[in-house]
Amino acid sequence: MRDERGERWRSRNRYQRVRNAVIRFGITKEQATELYEVPVCTICGGVNRSGRHLNIDHDHVTGKIRGVTCNLCNRGLGCFLDDPARLRAAARYLELPGDVFTRGAEQSTTYFPGRWADFGAA
Repeated sequence: MRDERGERWRSRNRYQRVRNAVIRFGITKEQATELYEVPVCTICGGVNRSGRHLNIDHDHVTGKIRGVTCNLCNRGLGCFLDDPARLRAAARYLELPGDVFTRGAEQSTTYFPGRWADFGAA
């Protein structure tokens, strides 16, 4: 029932999404329609798992459109404040071995030397 209501609403209001993009980004109706027809996320290459449309991603400083993202990637960029340095630091962090605290206290200092500069944070 819930999915049916959502699908009915989306089908009746598809034009609203395009209209909002035209107003918000200063693009043509055709450009907005073309962006919303992109089938996969620019970042992960996946489809939007929620079944909704992909998001038009833009630079919050310049307002320029960067691409189309799924909800997960779009929220991820927002959580990192659209800061490439933060994203690179997070990627380096994810590549660390997962057993940092299980090897013993003497080896923990190898990964966490008391300063976070190694991860790009100030």
